Amino acid sequence: MTIHTALIQGAKLLEEGAVSVPRLTAEVLLAHALRRERSYLYAHSDEELSEVAWLHFGRYLNERLNGKPTQYITKRQEFYGRDFRVTPDVLIPRPETEHLIEASLPRIRPGDTVLDVGTGSGALEDSPVLP
Repeated sequence: MTIHTALIQGAKLLEEGAVSVPRLTAEVLLAHALRRERSYLYAHSDEELSEVAWLHFGRYLNERLNGKPTQYITKRQEFYGRDFRVTPDVLIPRPETEHLIEASLPRIRPGDTVLDVGTGSGALEDSPVLP
């Protein structure tokens, strides 16, 4: 089975399972199974999928179909241009929280103290734009 075929089948399964953004989710999970970036899927779409990658991809699809967030499957989430490791022990950084940073920046002066309390991942605290 090629990468392209696996991607199509995975996206179809996720769509039938009412998973939001099924194509993107399938891409992320397949790239994770291959330990590659998503762009690799398109540059090497005719490449045969190894049995191990196919098994991992199938397991990831099953986990996602059973409600496990993609970020907990891949153990990562991009936030404000940086990758964060996430587990079920922390909250997944939400894209909307990036708006909080953008709204806060004009109000923060050099020397101000900014606290990141209760976010769970430390994504705000670790943000490269906060003083």
